[in-house]
Amino acid sequence: MTDVKTGSRTIETKSGANFTCAHFGEFANLADHETTIATRTVRGKVFLKEFVNFTGMEISYTLIPAGKHTPFVHHHKQDEEAYIFIQGSGRMEVDDEIMDVSEGTIVRVATAGKRAIGNNSDRPLVYICVQAKEGSLEQFTFEDGVRDDEPPKV
Repeated sequence: MTDVKTGSRTIETKSGANFTCAHFGEFANLADHETTIATRTVRGKVFLKEFVNFTGMEISYTLIPAGKHTPFVHHHKQDEEAYIFIQGSGRMEVDDEIMDVSEGTIVRVATAGKRAIGNNSDRPLVYICVQAKEGSLEQFTFEDGVRDDEPPKV
């Protein structure tokens, strides 16, 4: 096990030849995490690449407090994003379209899509964002998976 700090939180990680595991705790405690982007420190956001050593994607956890919003509108040069809303409710802006989002909503945004998220509720809005190079997926699920003959041990 290795301990890595993010803001006031310590993240335990464990690695093997073919895996890295990190435990961030409950989403209710996500507000305790801090991420520095350029010169700005953002509470409630964690980029996971550095903790689990992703090589083909980035995933982040984000908590937006009640009545707050992302600090800026942005788009990407290469990466599409999937936003998976897991708690709370709010609104998401993509280009000129504004849509309601809540637990169970998923939104895919192409690289050029200008995006921002706001929480217009009285409780935290929590989402997972998956970021990968647009157009790079060649195989998935059953096409990419290879069944091994050994039975599960879990």
